[in-house]
Amino acid sequence: MEKLNMSKKFSFSVRVSDDTRKYVHGDTLEELVNAVIELGDEKFVRKFIEEFPQLSSQQLNELEQVVLASNNIDEIYKYIINTKELINIEKFEDIIIQAANNKRIIKFASIIIGANIEKLEDAVIASKDKQAILDFYRLVKGSNYEKIKRVLLNSENNAGAIYEFFIININQGHIMEDDEIKEIDEAISASNNARICLEWAQTNIDGINISKLEDIVIKGNNENYIYAFASSVNGANIEKLEDAFITFINYGNIYRVREFAKNVKAINIEKLEDVIIKFGSAYDIYIFANEVEGANLHKLRKALMATKNKKYINYWNKSFGIKGLFKNK
Repeated sequence: MEKLNMSKKFSFSVRVSDDTRKYVHGDTLEELVNAVIELGDEKFVRKFIEEFPQLSSQQLNELEQVVLASNNIDEIYKYIINTKELINIEKFEDIIIQAANNKRIIKFASIIIGANIEKLEDAVIASKDKQAILDFYRLVKGSNYEKIKRVLLNSENNAGAIYEFFIININQGHIMEDDEIKEIDEAISASNNARICLEWAQTNIDGINISKLEDIVIKGNNENYIYAFASSVNGANIEKLEDAFITFINYGNIYRVREFAKNVKAINIEKLEDVIIKFGSAYDIYIFANEVEGANLHKLRKALMATKNKKYINYWNKSFGIKGLFKNK
C-alpha cells in the first residue's frame, strides 16, 4: 500500500479495493494531474475529476484518454454519468453504442450535454427492442416522433408498443391528428389482443372503432375484460356485452351479476334477474334486490320465497315490508 509523501504540498488518494488505497503527489495541480495520468487507473481518474472540477479542458482531455484506453466498460460508464460534459464525447458515444446496452445508451442520450441524439436513437432502434425504443422516446428530449412512430407501426407484434406510444404522447401533451388515431386503431385491432384492445378502447378517444374492439374483447373469452369494456367504454354495445358476460356465470361466480348490474349503465335488468334466480342462493337474490336500483321486487320476492330460506325471507320482510308482495308494488 502506498503512503503519503510528506515532501509534496498536495496528495490525493482513492480506495481502489477493500484493502488497497492509491496515492498521487505533487506541488501543483498540474503535477497531480500528470501523476494521475501516469498511474493509468480509470477509477482513480473518475474520483480525481469529482474532487477537482476546476480542471482545464486540456487537463480533462488528458485524463479522459486514460478512461478511453480502459477495457472496463462499467468504469467508463460511471465516468460518463458522473461527468456529464465530455471532451471526447464522440468517442464515448461510440464505446457506449458498441457495448449494445440500451439502458446505458438511453441514459447517455438523456443526460450528456451535446450528445448526438439521432445517432444514439438509431442505435436503440437497430436493437429492435420495442420497450427500449419507447423508453428512449419517453426519456430523451429531442427524440424523433415520426421516426419512432413509423418503426413501431412497422414492427411485428406491435400492439402493446403502439398503445404505450399513444399514452406517452398523451401524457406529454401531444395532440394526435385524426389519421394518426386511425392508424394506431387499425394496428391495435389487427393484433386481436383482447387486453390491449380493451385498454385502447378505455381511452375513450374520438376516432377509434369501438364495435371492432368490442368484438375482439368478446371473442377473447375473458369475463373480466367484457365487464370492464361494458363499464368503462363510451359507446359500448351493452346488450351484446351483457349477453356475452352472462355466458360465464355459474353457481360459483353469481355475485358478479350484481357487480355488472350496479356498475354498467343501460343494462337489461330483467336478464340479470333471471340469471340471479337461476344460479343464485337466497342470499344472492336478497342482496340483488337490496343493492340494485330498479330491481323487480315482486319477481325476486317470489323467487326468494320459493327457496324457503327463513333467514333471508325474514331479512326481506324487515328490509322491504310489503314491497314486492304485489306485482306492481
